[in-house]
Amino acid sequence: MYRTFALMMLCAALAACKPTPRTAPDAHRTPPPAEQTPAPEPQTPATPEEPPAPAPQPAPTPTAEPANALLKVHAARQEYALLQPWEKKTADEDSALGVYLGDGRVLTVAEPLRAATYVELSLPDDSRSVPARVLKRDDDLNLALLTVEHEADASIFDTRTALALGEPMALGAEAELAGLVRGLTPVHIPVLVQGVNGEVPHLTARTAAPAPEGHDQGAPVMQGGKLVGLSLSFEADALSLELINAELIARFLDEAHRSGTPVLGLRFTPLDDPVLRRYLELPEEQSGLYVSAVIPGSAAENAGIIPGDVIIAIDGMAVDAQGRCRHPLYGLYNAAALLRIAKPLGEALSLNLYRHGEQLELPVPLNRDIAEHGLHALESAGSAPRYILWGGLVFQPLTESYLNAVRQRSNGDLPLPFLRLTQREKELAESGEKEPIGLTIVIPTPATLGYDRARFAVVKAVNGKPVHDLAELAELLDEPTADDVTEIRLDTAPYSIYIDRSAAETANDLIRRRGIPVLRNL
Repeated sequence: MYRTFALMMLCAALAACKPTPRTAPDAHRTPPPAEQTPAPEPQTPATPEEPPAPAPQPAPTPTAEPANALLKVHAARQEYALLQPWEKKTADEDSALGVYLGDGRVLTVAEPLRAATYVELSLPDDSRSVPARVLKRDDDLNLALLTVEHEADASIFDTRTALALGEPMALGAEAELAGLVRGLTPVHIPVLVQGVNGEVPHLTARTAAPAPEGHDQGAPVMQGGKLVGLSLSFEADALSLELINAELIARFLDEAHRSGTPVLGLRFTPLDDPVLRRYLELPEEQSGLYVSAVIPGSAAENAGIIPGDVIIAIDGMAVDAQGRCRHPLYGLYNAAALLRIAKPLGEALSLNLYRHGEQLELPVPLNRDIAEHGLHALESAGSAPRYILWGGLVFQPLTESYLNAVRQRSNGDLPLPFLRLTQREKELAESGEKEPIGLTIVIPTPATLGYDRARFAVVKAVNGKPVHDLAELAELLDEPTADDVTEIRLDTAPYSIYIDRSAAETANDLIRRRGIPVLRNL
């Protein structure tokens, strides 16, 4: 009897524990929030018939899904080898994300497109790809604008939602990085802008979660449903994002925009020496940038800035003791770098100076002439380097691009003749020299016997006539001489070399047959 009663009590207890619609394991259970931060509260209460779906990230979803504006950008690239200008480096590939802006335009970062030989756009899931072309590119701002190569392929934009550009972000701004997981699932990651770095200001931000793979270049940063930044790089370990602010994007998209940032042509020295400060008659509390040199022909020289001036304010922003200005967006920012981005090309920058104990204000019309001509010229990425190969002697303009390539090859060092060029800028400008020309390589041929160590020299004259640029050198090398010998004068030992013109022409034929068909690119 007792056993029967105990069995009845056990059955009743088990019946009391049976799951009900309120306590069933899978009924209306909300998945846990993301690990980094809690999920947002739902704005409307859920009904039993339709449980609420959890947000993928704890950021409010914009009015338009920014992931629908994404495309992939793929580029095949092959750069020229500046130290052997008739050759190209090994081809490679790069990719980034692009953001659709409407009217067939896609905004992306410029770095993957440098020296690109082929560019294509594809949908995020790679279901369709079409050839693309670059509408414009600015390597200084690291931005590019693309469209389809063929009008018939414009239908690739039919499923894309155009994004509008928002207001620039300042330090402390909150936004979100938008993207797609594996090209399919939208994701929004909160970001907080914390700092700025670089000669051209790039914002640094901390993210609430890792970015999806492949979103380190070109992914949109959103605020209020509008594009306010473009990602440049992402460090997963530090959850750190580097991005281009909407301020620079707006400047780039302006129809009047000219590629590149201004180059004033100034060199600076710290003002921490009290003797120098007294010599300059600076008040005790005054700070600034001491101008140690002004590059001839530069925007700064044309505006009237001279060595010894002290820049104390840039467009009304005072320079502090650490050489910084307080920028409205970027906070305390390097004043020397600010000279490059405070205003775009074509506008004027206002500089307040101390000169001989007096203050003055100078407007500086901004250009980048010295970056396009002469010693400080920068070759456009992907363009064929200029050179002359004559009889086994290789002559090249000693541009900033070439000198940088030499520095990279030799751990930052330059051959002494090239190093001296930076100390003779004023002399070169006054002599009318447009671009220094170097004898950079000597290929062993019958015409160059005995001159194998003559490389890394600056060319001064040919047959007694001064050389001012590469085109002039070509003309002088073509001039016949009475004895069929051409004298090339250099600025270092052996100082003069003598080339038999007939032997040089024979060597040229031999070089062509050995695989260098183009002996001149002017």
